[in-house]
Amino acid sequence: MESPAAQLRVLKDSRFTSFWFGSLFSNIGSWMQSVAEPWLLLAIGGSAFLLGLDAFALNAPFWALALAGGFLADRKSRRLIIFLFQGIQMFCPVAAIVLVILGWVKPWMIIGLSLIVGTPFNLICLAS
Repeated sequence: MESPAAQLRVLKDSRFTSFWFGSLFSNIGSWMQSVAEPWLLLAIGGSAFLLGLDAFALNAPFWALALAGGFLADRKSRRLIIFLFQGIQMFCPVAAIVLVILGWVKPWMIIGLSLIVGTPFNLICLAS
């Protein structure tokens, strides 16, 4: 087994380091969103049903997109796929924040944004 210092040698590769820290920050954002979104839904008058629908909208695209993810992974640049879909995933929480600030937010908007976030997330997982 390698020493911890030898294991950290991989961080000298700038591509790996960029990917690792990018993934870390993306995951932190996803975790924050998974806590804040249900809280927001409840705060604007959502019900337990809407919380379940929101969770379903985030995860359901996996089943519909399994073939599309494989197709993209085989025929397109994975780097481009990840860049494009991470951008879409970043846009949705920003849109939710703008809707909250403007006072226009409705439960159906949050559920729609979850569906949009869930689609690229599942495609990235399948294409990677």
